[in-house]
Amino acid sequence: EALRQALIKTAINRKDLIHLDNNKYAFCIHAFYPDILPEILTKIESLNNKFLNKSKLFITTTSEKIDLCQEVIEKYSKIKLFQIIACENRGRDIKPFLKVLNQLYSEGFGNICKIHTKKSLHRADGKKWRNEVIDDLFSNETVDFVFQKFSKDKNSNIGLISPKDHLLPMSTYWGSNKKTVELMATRLGIPLKDIDKIPFAAGSMFWAKTYALLPLLGIVDMESFEFEKGQVDGTFAHAIERLFSIACHSCDFKLVDSLGNSLDSTNNQLFKYV
Repeated sequence: EALRQALIKTAINRKDLIHLDNNKYAFCIHAFYPDILPEILTKIESLNNKFLNKSKLFITTTSEKIDLCQEVIEKYSKIKLFQIIACENRGRDIKPFLKVLNQLYSEGFGNICKIHTKKSLHRADGKKWRNEVIDDLFSNETVDFVFQKFSKDKNSNIGLISPKDHLLPMSTYWGSNKKTVELMATRLGIPLKDIDKIPFAAGSMFWAKTYALLPLLGIVDMESFEFEKGQVDGTFAHAIERLFSIACHSCDFKLVDSLGNSLDSTNNQLFKYV
C-alpha cells in the first residue's frame, strides 16, 4: 500500500495519468443506510447513456448490509458493472471513499460522482438536505455541465463541482477542524496563508476529476479515522471533507458549484444547513 501511494504521488507530480479515461464515470456510494439506496440508483438510471456506457457502481457499506445492498442493486440498477466493498463503520463516508479511490485510479476512471445515503439524524431537516443535494447533482442542467467540463472540454480547469449553495468559505466554516486541516494542507504544499481563500463542498457529495483528488492518497493515514460515536464535528473525516478542495487546489484545479459559480467571498449569507 505504501508503495502504491508513492507511485501515485510520483505520477501526479509527473502528470503521468494518461490512462485515466475522461469518459469513464465511477459512481461511489457509501450506503450505510441501504433503504436510501433505491432513490439514489433511480436518479443514476435517469442519466443519459453517455454517462452510463462506461460507468461502474462502487458501493461501500458495513459487512452485515452487503446482502441487502446486493438485492437493491439487482432490483434498481441497470449498470452492469458494480462492486460492493465491505468497510468498518469508521470515518463515515470518507474513509470508505478513500479506500475505493485507489481502485478507481487503477481502473482508469477519469471522473467520480461521490454520494452517500445521508440521513443526518441529529437534524430535523436531514431528509430535506439529502433530497436537495441529490436532486441538484442529478438534474439535467448539472449533468450536462459535468459532461461538458469533464469529458468534452479538454482545456477545462475545473476539478470539483459541488451542489448549488454548498460551496462554502473555509474561513467561516472551520468548525473544530482548523488545526487538522492546516497540518494536512502543508503536506500538500499549500501555504497556511492560502487556505482561508479556498472554498469547500459542504456535505461531501460532488462530481470530481479523479486526478484532482489523488493527492490525498499520498498524505492520509487511514488509521487516523476515529470509530463511530455519533460525532457531529471535529473528526478526521470532517477535516478530509475540507481537504478534498485543497487537494484540487494543489493540482491547479478550481472548484465551482453546479451553476458554474465560484465562491463569492462577498456573500456573507449563512449556510442554511449549518
